Amino acid sequence: MSLARTLGILFLRFATSCTVSPEQRARTWLDQGGKTIAVRIDEALPSPEYQAHESRAWEGAGEGAKKALSGGPGGGDPITLVLMVVVIPIMALGGAAVGAATADPEVHHYSLDKVEGAAALFEASSEDANFVKLLASNIQRGSVTRKGHTLKVVSMDTPTAPGAANLMITVKTYALVGELEDNPSVALRVAGNTDIQTPDGDGWYSCGWSYKGSERRLSDWSANDGKLFRNEVSRAALQVTENVLATLEWGAGRCLERLKRSTPVNYDRVTEKKKMFDQARKGDPDAQFKYALYIDDFQDQYRWFCFAAHQSHPGAQHKVGEIYRLGRPPVSQSYSQAYMWYTLSAEQGNTAAQTALRPISRVLSPAQIGEAERLVAEWEPNPAECEIYSDEADAP
Repeated sequence: MSLARTLGILFLRFATSCTVSPEQRARTWLDQGGKTIAVRIDEALPSPEYQAHESRAWEGAGEGAKKALSGGPGGGDPITLVLMVVVIPIMALGGAAVGAATADPEVHHYSLDKVEGAAALFEASSEDANFVKLLASNIQRGSVTRKGHTLKVVSMDTPTAPGAANLMITVKTYALVGELEDNPSVALRVAGNTDIQTPDGDGWYSCGWSYKGSERRLSDWSANDGKLFRNEVSRAALQVTENVLATLEWGAGRCLERLKRSTPVNYDRVTEKKKMFDQARKGDPDAQFKYALYIDDFQDQYRWFCFAAHQSHPGAQHKVGEIYRLGRPPVSQSYSQAYMWYTLSAEQGNTAAQTALRPISRVLSPAQIGEAERLVAEWEPNPAECEIYSDEADAP
């Protein structure tokens, strides 16, 4: 074979490899069948929450009417003016109806304590209906897929066997969905991601999945020590298992939602997150702070920052101050609370908190600064506050 031909073949191979997407590489690898796949499930479930949907029908109606009128008749001749008198109200009503019907509801996130009985429902199911354990058990039972892949559920810190792919399942949402009322009709909602990566690291894809079950009154779910709800958690775990197996059999085309990633999941980071979680649960404030940095869920992130802040961790105190300054869920905006946490952190030498104090001092009134100083003087560690979310705001 001539040198020119050899170089041409090598060039073609290089060009082809450059045009093949990571998803296609993963799909090709899986289509060969008979592969070994190490399955890891992130045990650090987000804190269960209560999600209430607030209708935006009125806002949607206004937007729809405005949109409809923007294309209305124009001109100043008598016939057009008559048409405008007759047609414009009809167009506005039609646009309002469409806008009201198609407006997406606004989702509000609350702690389970917001609705009586919600927290107890999750507590009653936490042991014998643990979602992560049920998911692991289901996957292990279906450990040989139709294409002959062998799935092995392993712990987060177990090294991947040579030649095996990695599959990571992460739960992002674990919630009850319903209205804010006594004994509401609620449904279980679980959502998360599935990420797969080939042994060489060149092929990967990510899928989003979501489960929302049937609605029942909270009292019905709670009856018989929460038996119906435990069954619902089991049903959710089974459906997620089926989703995971489907994405292995048919690829990202079977994803509920394709997640675009420019790089694959960093498994070293995932393992580090698991270690931080284990130490955080034991009360280590530094681990609580570092674990919070890994979390996407605002409510859960606040809780861990808060726990560390109440152990006088200066970095966590600064972060809690930031959350109050921005009014980020699950707390409402409170410049006085932000000032207090910044001050507590700054007094320990945190330069970021010292810098943050200057601009917030300029927007607070003298009375608010006096109140914030009083909060600083009276502050005592109380981790129980980390489960209480304020519905009040005091922003100037």
